[in-house]
Amino acid sequence: MRIVSILFAFTLLTACASEHESLQGTWSTNFDTEETITEDAWGANTIDQWDASTNTVIVRTPDDAEWSPGTYSKIIYTDPVEESFYYCIAAFGKETAEAALNEEVSVDDSDPDNAGCGDFAWTKMTLK
Repeated sequence: MRIVSILFAFTLLTACASEHESLQGTWSTNFDTEETITEDAWGANTIDQWDASTNTVIVRTPDDAEWSPGTYSKIIYTDPVEESFYYCIAAFGKETAEAALNEEVSVDDSDPDNAGCGDFAWTKMTLK
């Protein structure tokens, strides 16, 4: 039984690592900008938490940012398909990582090019 548990944990860790790796790189957005995702950063923001099982990332805005410095946001993303994916900033400018994570949000990725991220479309990322 212990071997099965260890193998299951290894499989989960490997899946999470490969998901992180699949999003790492430099991306073009549908807003004519460029974003780079690394193991530790999403654009200019520091990654505080990454839960690949729920496609959720909690990021912290730099202390010197023009908008909402030193606050936390929740990013929800779709699984990558053919070198692109979508993301939605589902909570923004929260005082703590826990507040961003626990923010009740309703997102819908059924038509991400046009709607589903609050009153807006999702951001589309295409690998450069």
